[in-house]
Amino acid sequence: MMKPVEVLTQYKPTVSVEVFAECIRRVILAYAQQQQFVPEHHIWRVEKVGHVQATATKVRAWCDHMHFSEEVSLLIELTSLAHDLGRFPQIVLQMHGEAIDPIDHGRLSVVLLGELKPFLGADWPMFAEAVAMHSMRKTPSRSEFSSAEAWAVCCVIRDFDKTQGFDEARNYTHIREKMIGHAQANKLPSSEENPSAETGSIDTLPGYPDVLDEFLKGATITRTHCASYEAFMLQYLAWLYDFNVPEVRDVVIKDGGPGMVLSYLRTQLGVESAQYSAIAAQAEKAWSLKI
Repeated sequence: MMKPVEVLTQYKPTVSVEVFAECIRRVILAYAQQQQFVPEHHIWRVEKVGHVQATATKVRAWCDHMHFSEEVSLLIELTSLAHDLGRFPQIVLQMHGEAIDPIDHGRLSVVLLGELKPFLGADWPMFAEAVAMHSMRKTPSRSEFSSAEAWAVCCVIRDFDKTQGFDEARNYTHIREKMIGHAQANKLPSSEENPSAETGSIDTLPGYPDVLDEFLKGATITRTHCASYEAFMLQYLAWLYDFNVPEVRDVVIKDGGPGMVLSYLRTQLGVESAQYSAIAAQAEKAWSLKI
């Protein structure tokens, strides 16, 4: 089977550079419109926009490095900008006490960007599928996509989504205000006495598979199963299992974000604790990651 990079090298979009530029402009406007429905104090109101912009910048630089055609590069950039738009209606639903499934935000992004369909024409199904599927808990297999191009773009977007997340690791592990904001935004069991939901342990909500066991088996972790901030950060570290372009994952590790997360877990759990010892051993075995 061809690798994502090989598929994208051969892909020839039907849309012109000028049309892609117009679509990008419309996506940026869509974020501004959706932001209006989210209170200023909510951590994702600004951070999600900054996240997608930084992700798109990284994706574009990588596309240029890979010498993709300008049309392919713009298509990937457009998809990376679009991928988190659906987070905003989910924030509003949560604020009104409604349960949401995080994986739905990709599909919601597509719904909100339906106006792009006549612009993208024959490239719309590929764009829509890549955006909708990017938010699945693990990268879907090639057979789950209707085209190799949709699968390839989805793989790249997922990798750079995680890359940017690791670039923001300091926000998640060192800046108290940000940590509390993320604990609340992700509905961890926080309280007035413990707003960050830190317990000094990897805790799992009742009725779900033990998140530490999942990590040690080499599996990604569902964030809604986490009952402590430490478990949430282990979920973050488990992203490393789901990179599709190994070279991108290696750069992420080299840049230090995963090491920062592992260092946080060592501090919180205790260097001699059984939980941390198991996590550190697995990180070294799986990715040669140690601190």
